[in-house]
Amino acid sequence: GDEVYTLVSEEQESILSRAQDKAAKISPHQLSAWLETRLRESDDFFRSDGSRHEADVGDERLVPLRYDYSILEPVDRAPSPEYDALRVRVLADEHDTVSEQVETWQDVNDGPDGGEHVLITIDVPETMLERIRNVIGMGQVLDHTTNAVANTG
Repeated sequence: GDEVYTLVSEEQESILSRAQDKAAKISPHQLSAWLETRLRESDDFFRSDGSRHEADVGDERLVPLRYDYSILEPVDRAPSPEYDALRVRVLADEHDTVSEQVETWQDVNDGPDGGEHVLITIDVPETMLERIRNVIGMGQVLDHTTNAVANTG
């Protein structure tokens, strides 16, 4: 096996190092907010948290829906019943956590007093979370670098 080396400048190495430092400091809340924003941007089905929307679902037209998100956070253990819309919970986390949270959600929302009606789950592998942290970190460094250059020019 041939070994392949990539030559990088000191500036590139510095940027990469700063990006990794920033990535390590990304809070769970920042990561959760970033993921939720990307979900909502990528698909019209996902709507803003807590607000009521009407959407066509299957053959039904203008079904009232209200969304709540648990992105890298536990599901609500006591959702308040609302009767003006179907409540949709979007749960995104690592596989094992999703499995545990599905059971919790089912226990909490079982029966006529359950506050939420539909659960959508998304498995987010730890490797993807690391990549997202790196993307956010690199974005912060590049924003800072670009702003610094713009202010000196």
